[in-house]
Amino acid sequence: MKLKTWKDTKCPNPNLIGIEKFVAKLEKHGMVYSGMENGQNDNTIWLIKGVLARGWNMMVCGSAGSGKSVFIMDMCMHLLSGKKWLGYPVTPVKRILMLQSENPSDILLNRLKRTSHHCQLSEKEYTEGFIISRRERRFNITTQKDRSEIVKIAEEFKPNILIFDSLSKYHESDENLPTEMTTVMDSFDKIRSKLWPDLVIIVIHHDGHTGRERGATSIRAWPEILIGIMGKPGKPQNVTFRKSRASNWPENIKVQAVNYTFIRVGTKETPAVPVDKHLRKHHPKGCTKTELQSLLMKNAKLSRRKADEAIESALALGTIFEEKDKKDSRKKIIKA
Repeated sequence: MKLKTWKDTKCPNPNLIGIEKFVAKLEKHGMVYSGMENGQNDNTIWLIKGVLARGWNMMVCGSAGSGKSVFIMDMCMHLLSGKKWLGYPVTPVKRILMLQSENPSDILLNRLKRTSHHCQLSEKEYTEGFIISRRERRFNITTQKDRSEIVKIAEEFKPNILIFDSLSKYHESDENLPTEMTTVMDSFDKIRSKLWPDLVIIVIHHDGHTGRERGATSIRAWPEILIGIMGKPGKPQNVTFRKSRASNWPENIKVQAVNYTFIRVGTKETPAVPVDKHLRKHHPKGCTKTELQSLLMKNAKLSRRKADEAIESALALGTIFEEKDKKDSRKKIIKA
């Protein structure tokens, strides 16, 4: 009979015996510690409320050119700054490490700079908070040697989140064979077991011709949260939550990339509202985001969500920006 959870092994609670002894006991039963127990529970600590928790595995899938890497980088800038991501509350993290082997360094650095703009991170904040480790050589994480090399890199930077871009660059297995891909996906959990249990691992993967994640079902079975992004940046794109271990499954949404920042849009195109003009006319010295939202709801006849979308779009375009009020530390939105 195959064991389902660590409790079936009769291992003591990891909080009592320590993570290293706990992992060793699991390995005797042929199990891999994934860093959390099946899904949301009383001990779940959210990084993105209702979407991503500490110790979870995330996979983001999409076709070539759909903006998967930029989508993840934008999410990470919000995690570093603590700003809401697509309307979801965020708990800030200190450091993120992306292992990359697809894009040249100059492209990656340009993306990093542009995605950080919306979250108003300084160059020091985003370069020290988001580390890109680029390797020309292809890793094979099913080998102990390559896993040890990845662990060594992670131990140097001590990230809260570890990103692999993309899945195909980290194995030499047949993605259509469930048994082989189970070994590959378990290898990501082995990497976590050598680091720290609350590490978030994000893997970027490609969609197949069917519009779903490419390869065997064992790939889909691995993450706690599986997100698909469809369409091309610059136009409204569909973000689908294909799988979630959260008790309340996140709703599918539409987003649009504006200056390398993804903003949430409605089912219909968000109207082009001159937010800066409304702001300059009614609050020439600036106001809080809540006050600006109320202003747009009243004067531009927008719903609360549409008003929020218009503000996020204007922030991304740079027609307005946020700065802290020196008197009461509240954020004020003023015209650029």
